[in-house]
Amino acid sequence: RSEIIGTAWPHSWVVITGLPEISDWAEVKKTRRDEESTPQVSSDLQLRCTEAGGPELMNGIMRGAVVKRLGDPGEEGTIVIEDSLPPLERNVAGGRVRVIVHVVSLNFADLLQVKGQYQERKEPPFVFGSEFSGVVAAVGEGSRLVIGQRVCGLTSDGAVAEQVEVPSDSLFPIPDGVSMEDAASSVIAMGTAWMALMQRARMNSTSRVLVLGAAGGVGSMAVQLCRAKGAHVTGTATNHSKANFVRRLGASSVIEISRTDRDPRHIAKLIRETSEKVPFDIVLDNVGGAPLEAALKCIRWGGQICVVGFATGSIPSLPANILLVKNLTVHGIYWGGHLAQGIPSPLRDSVSAAMSLLQAKRIQPEWRQYELNEITKACQSLQMGHVYGKILLRVRYVPSAAL
Repeated sequence: RSEIIGTAWPHSWVVITGLPEISDWAEVKKTRRDEESTPQVSSDLQLRCTEAGGPELMNGIMRGAVVKRLGDPGEEGTIVIEDSLPPLERNVAGGRVRVIVHVVSLNFADLLQVKGQYQERKEPPFVFGSEFSGVVAAVGEGSRLVIGQRVCGLTSDGAVAEQVEVPSDSLFPIPDGVSMEDAASSVIAMGTAWMALMQRARMNSTSRVLVLGAAGGVGSMAVQLCRAKGAHVTGTATNHSKANFVRRLGASSVIEISRTDRDPRHIAKLIRETSEKVPFDIVLDNVGGAPLEAALKCIRWGGQICVVGFATGSIPSLPANILLVKNLTVHGIYWGGHLAQGIPSPLRDSVSAAMSLLQAKRIQPEWRQYELNEITKACQSLQMGHVYGKILLRVRYVPSAAL
């Protein structure tokens, strides 16, 4: 027999003794902190109750992070932790899945959404975040997932909440041996890197790859993917510390490009010196601006460019004459956009490949985790570029006895 103690936040504590042997659910004791409120049962215990054959206790007020106004996500008051998000409907619709969220991974797109600068604009208030990992709590008819299964995935309705409900196609199983943190770090980052390098650019062991912005989420995964596939990879970083980090990931060489360097000719000179003037087959660009303009001068005839993001904040205008003369192919990689287009198979393929590499320990996500009440600090870290890999938010504390 065992004892599980979990927070039934915000109103009560629930103690369930001998969970595998529970036969009378009246034995579940609730100690009210607020007699005027309806007792809430913690999400982690809800799952265990369901698995043990007890009632589905899925109703109740939720905690989450709400964007109250458009603006600087690193400014106090822009994103607020609220204790009273509207509860989800008790019944889960067909093809949808309810997930108890454990970890949320932050992305630049999330910050742009808060600033009102993302292509898919939302008006506040809305729940923050999009990428997460957790445990299936309930499933609608036709779902391929089962209660208790660990999953990672995406949502356009906000991920920083105790529970989310999403289409089944937006979720991906987490294999044994892969942590919630590593899984949450890899959905978009590794999915994007795989789509860009393997599905679009057809990278192989003879490829020479230049990764612009190699210390970030997608960049760090791209470097490791190149190493795992035997390709020669060169990365760029904005300082000496990040350069060492990229080398540790497996880059053959690293180019330091200052954030203040906006001269494409000077950057191209740095790239050529580091690569000994041998052109690259593939450029994966996370940063935009002058570095991408410079990379055009350092890619071979018939090479391929994968445009992933614009971390510099500058969206370059690519000279079509160079694309024509060098016979270059430019791929725009909006990984999550496939869901909106009703084309989930490329996402499933890329995440499946990522999870296989994680399980085999051929890649290792780099991340730093913040507590939920540190959300402003986490956004500041991502916004200022103080990132090695991914920034995570821990939404739930799960005692080892409970999971």
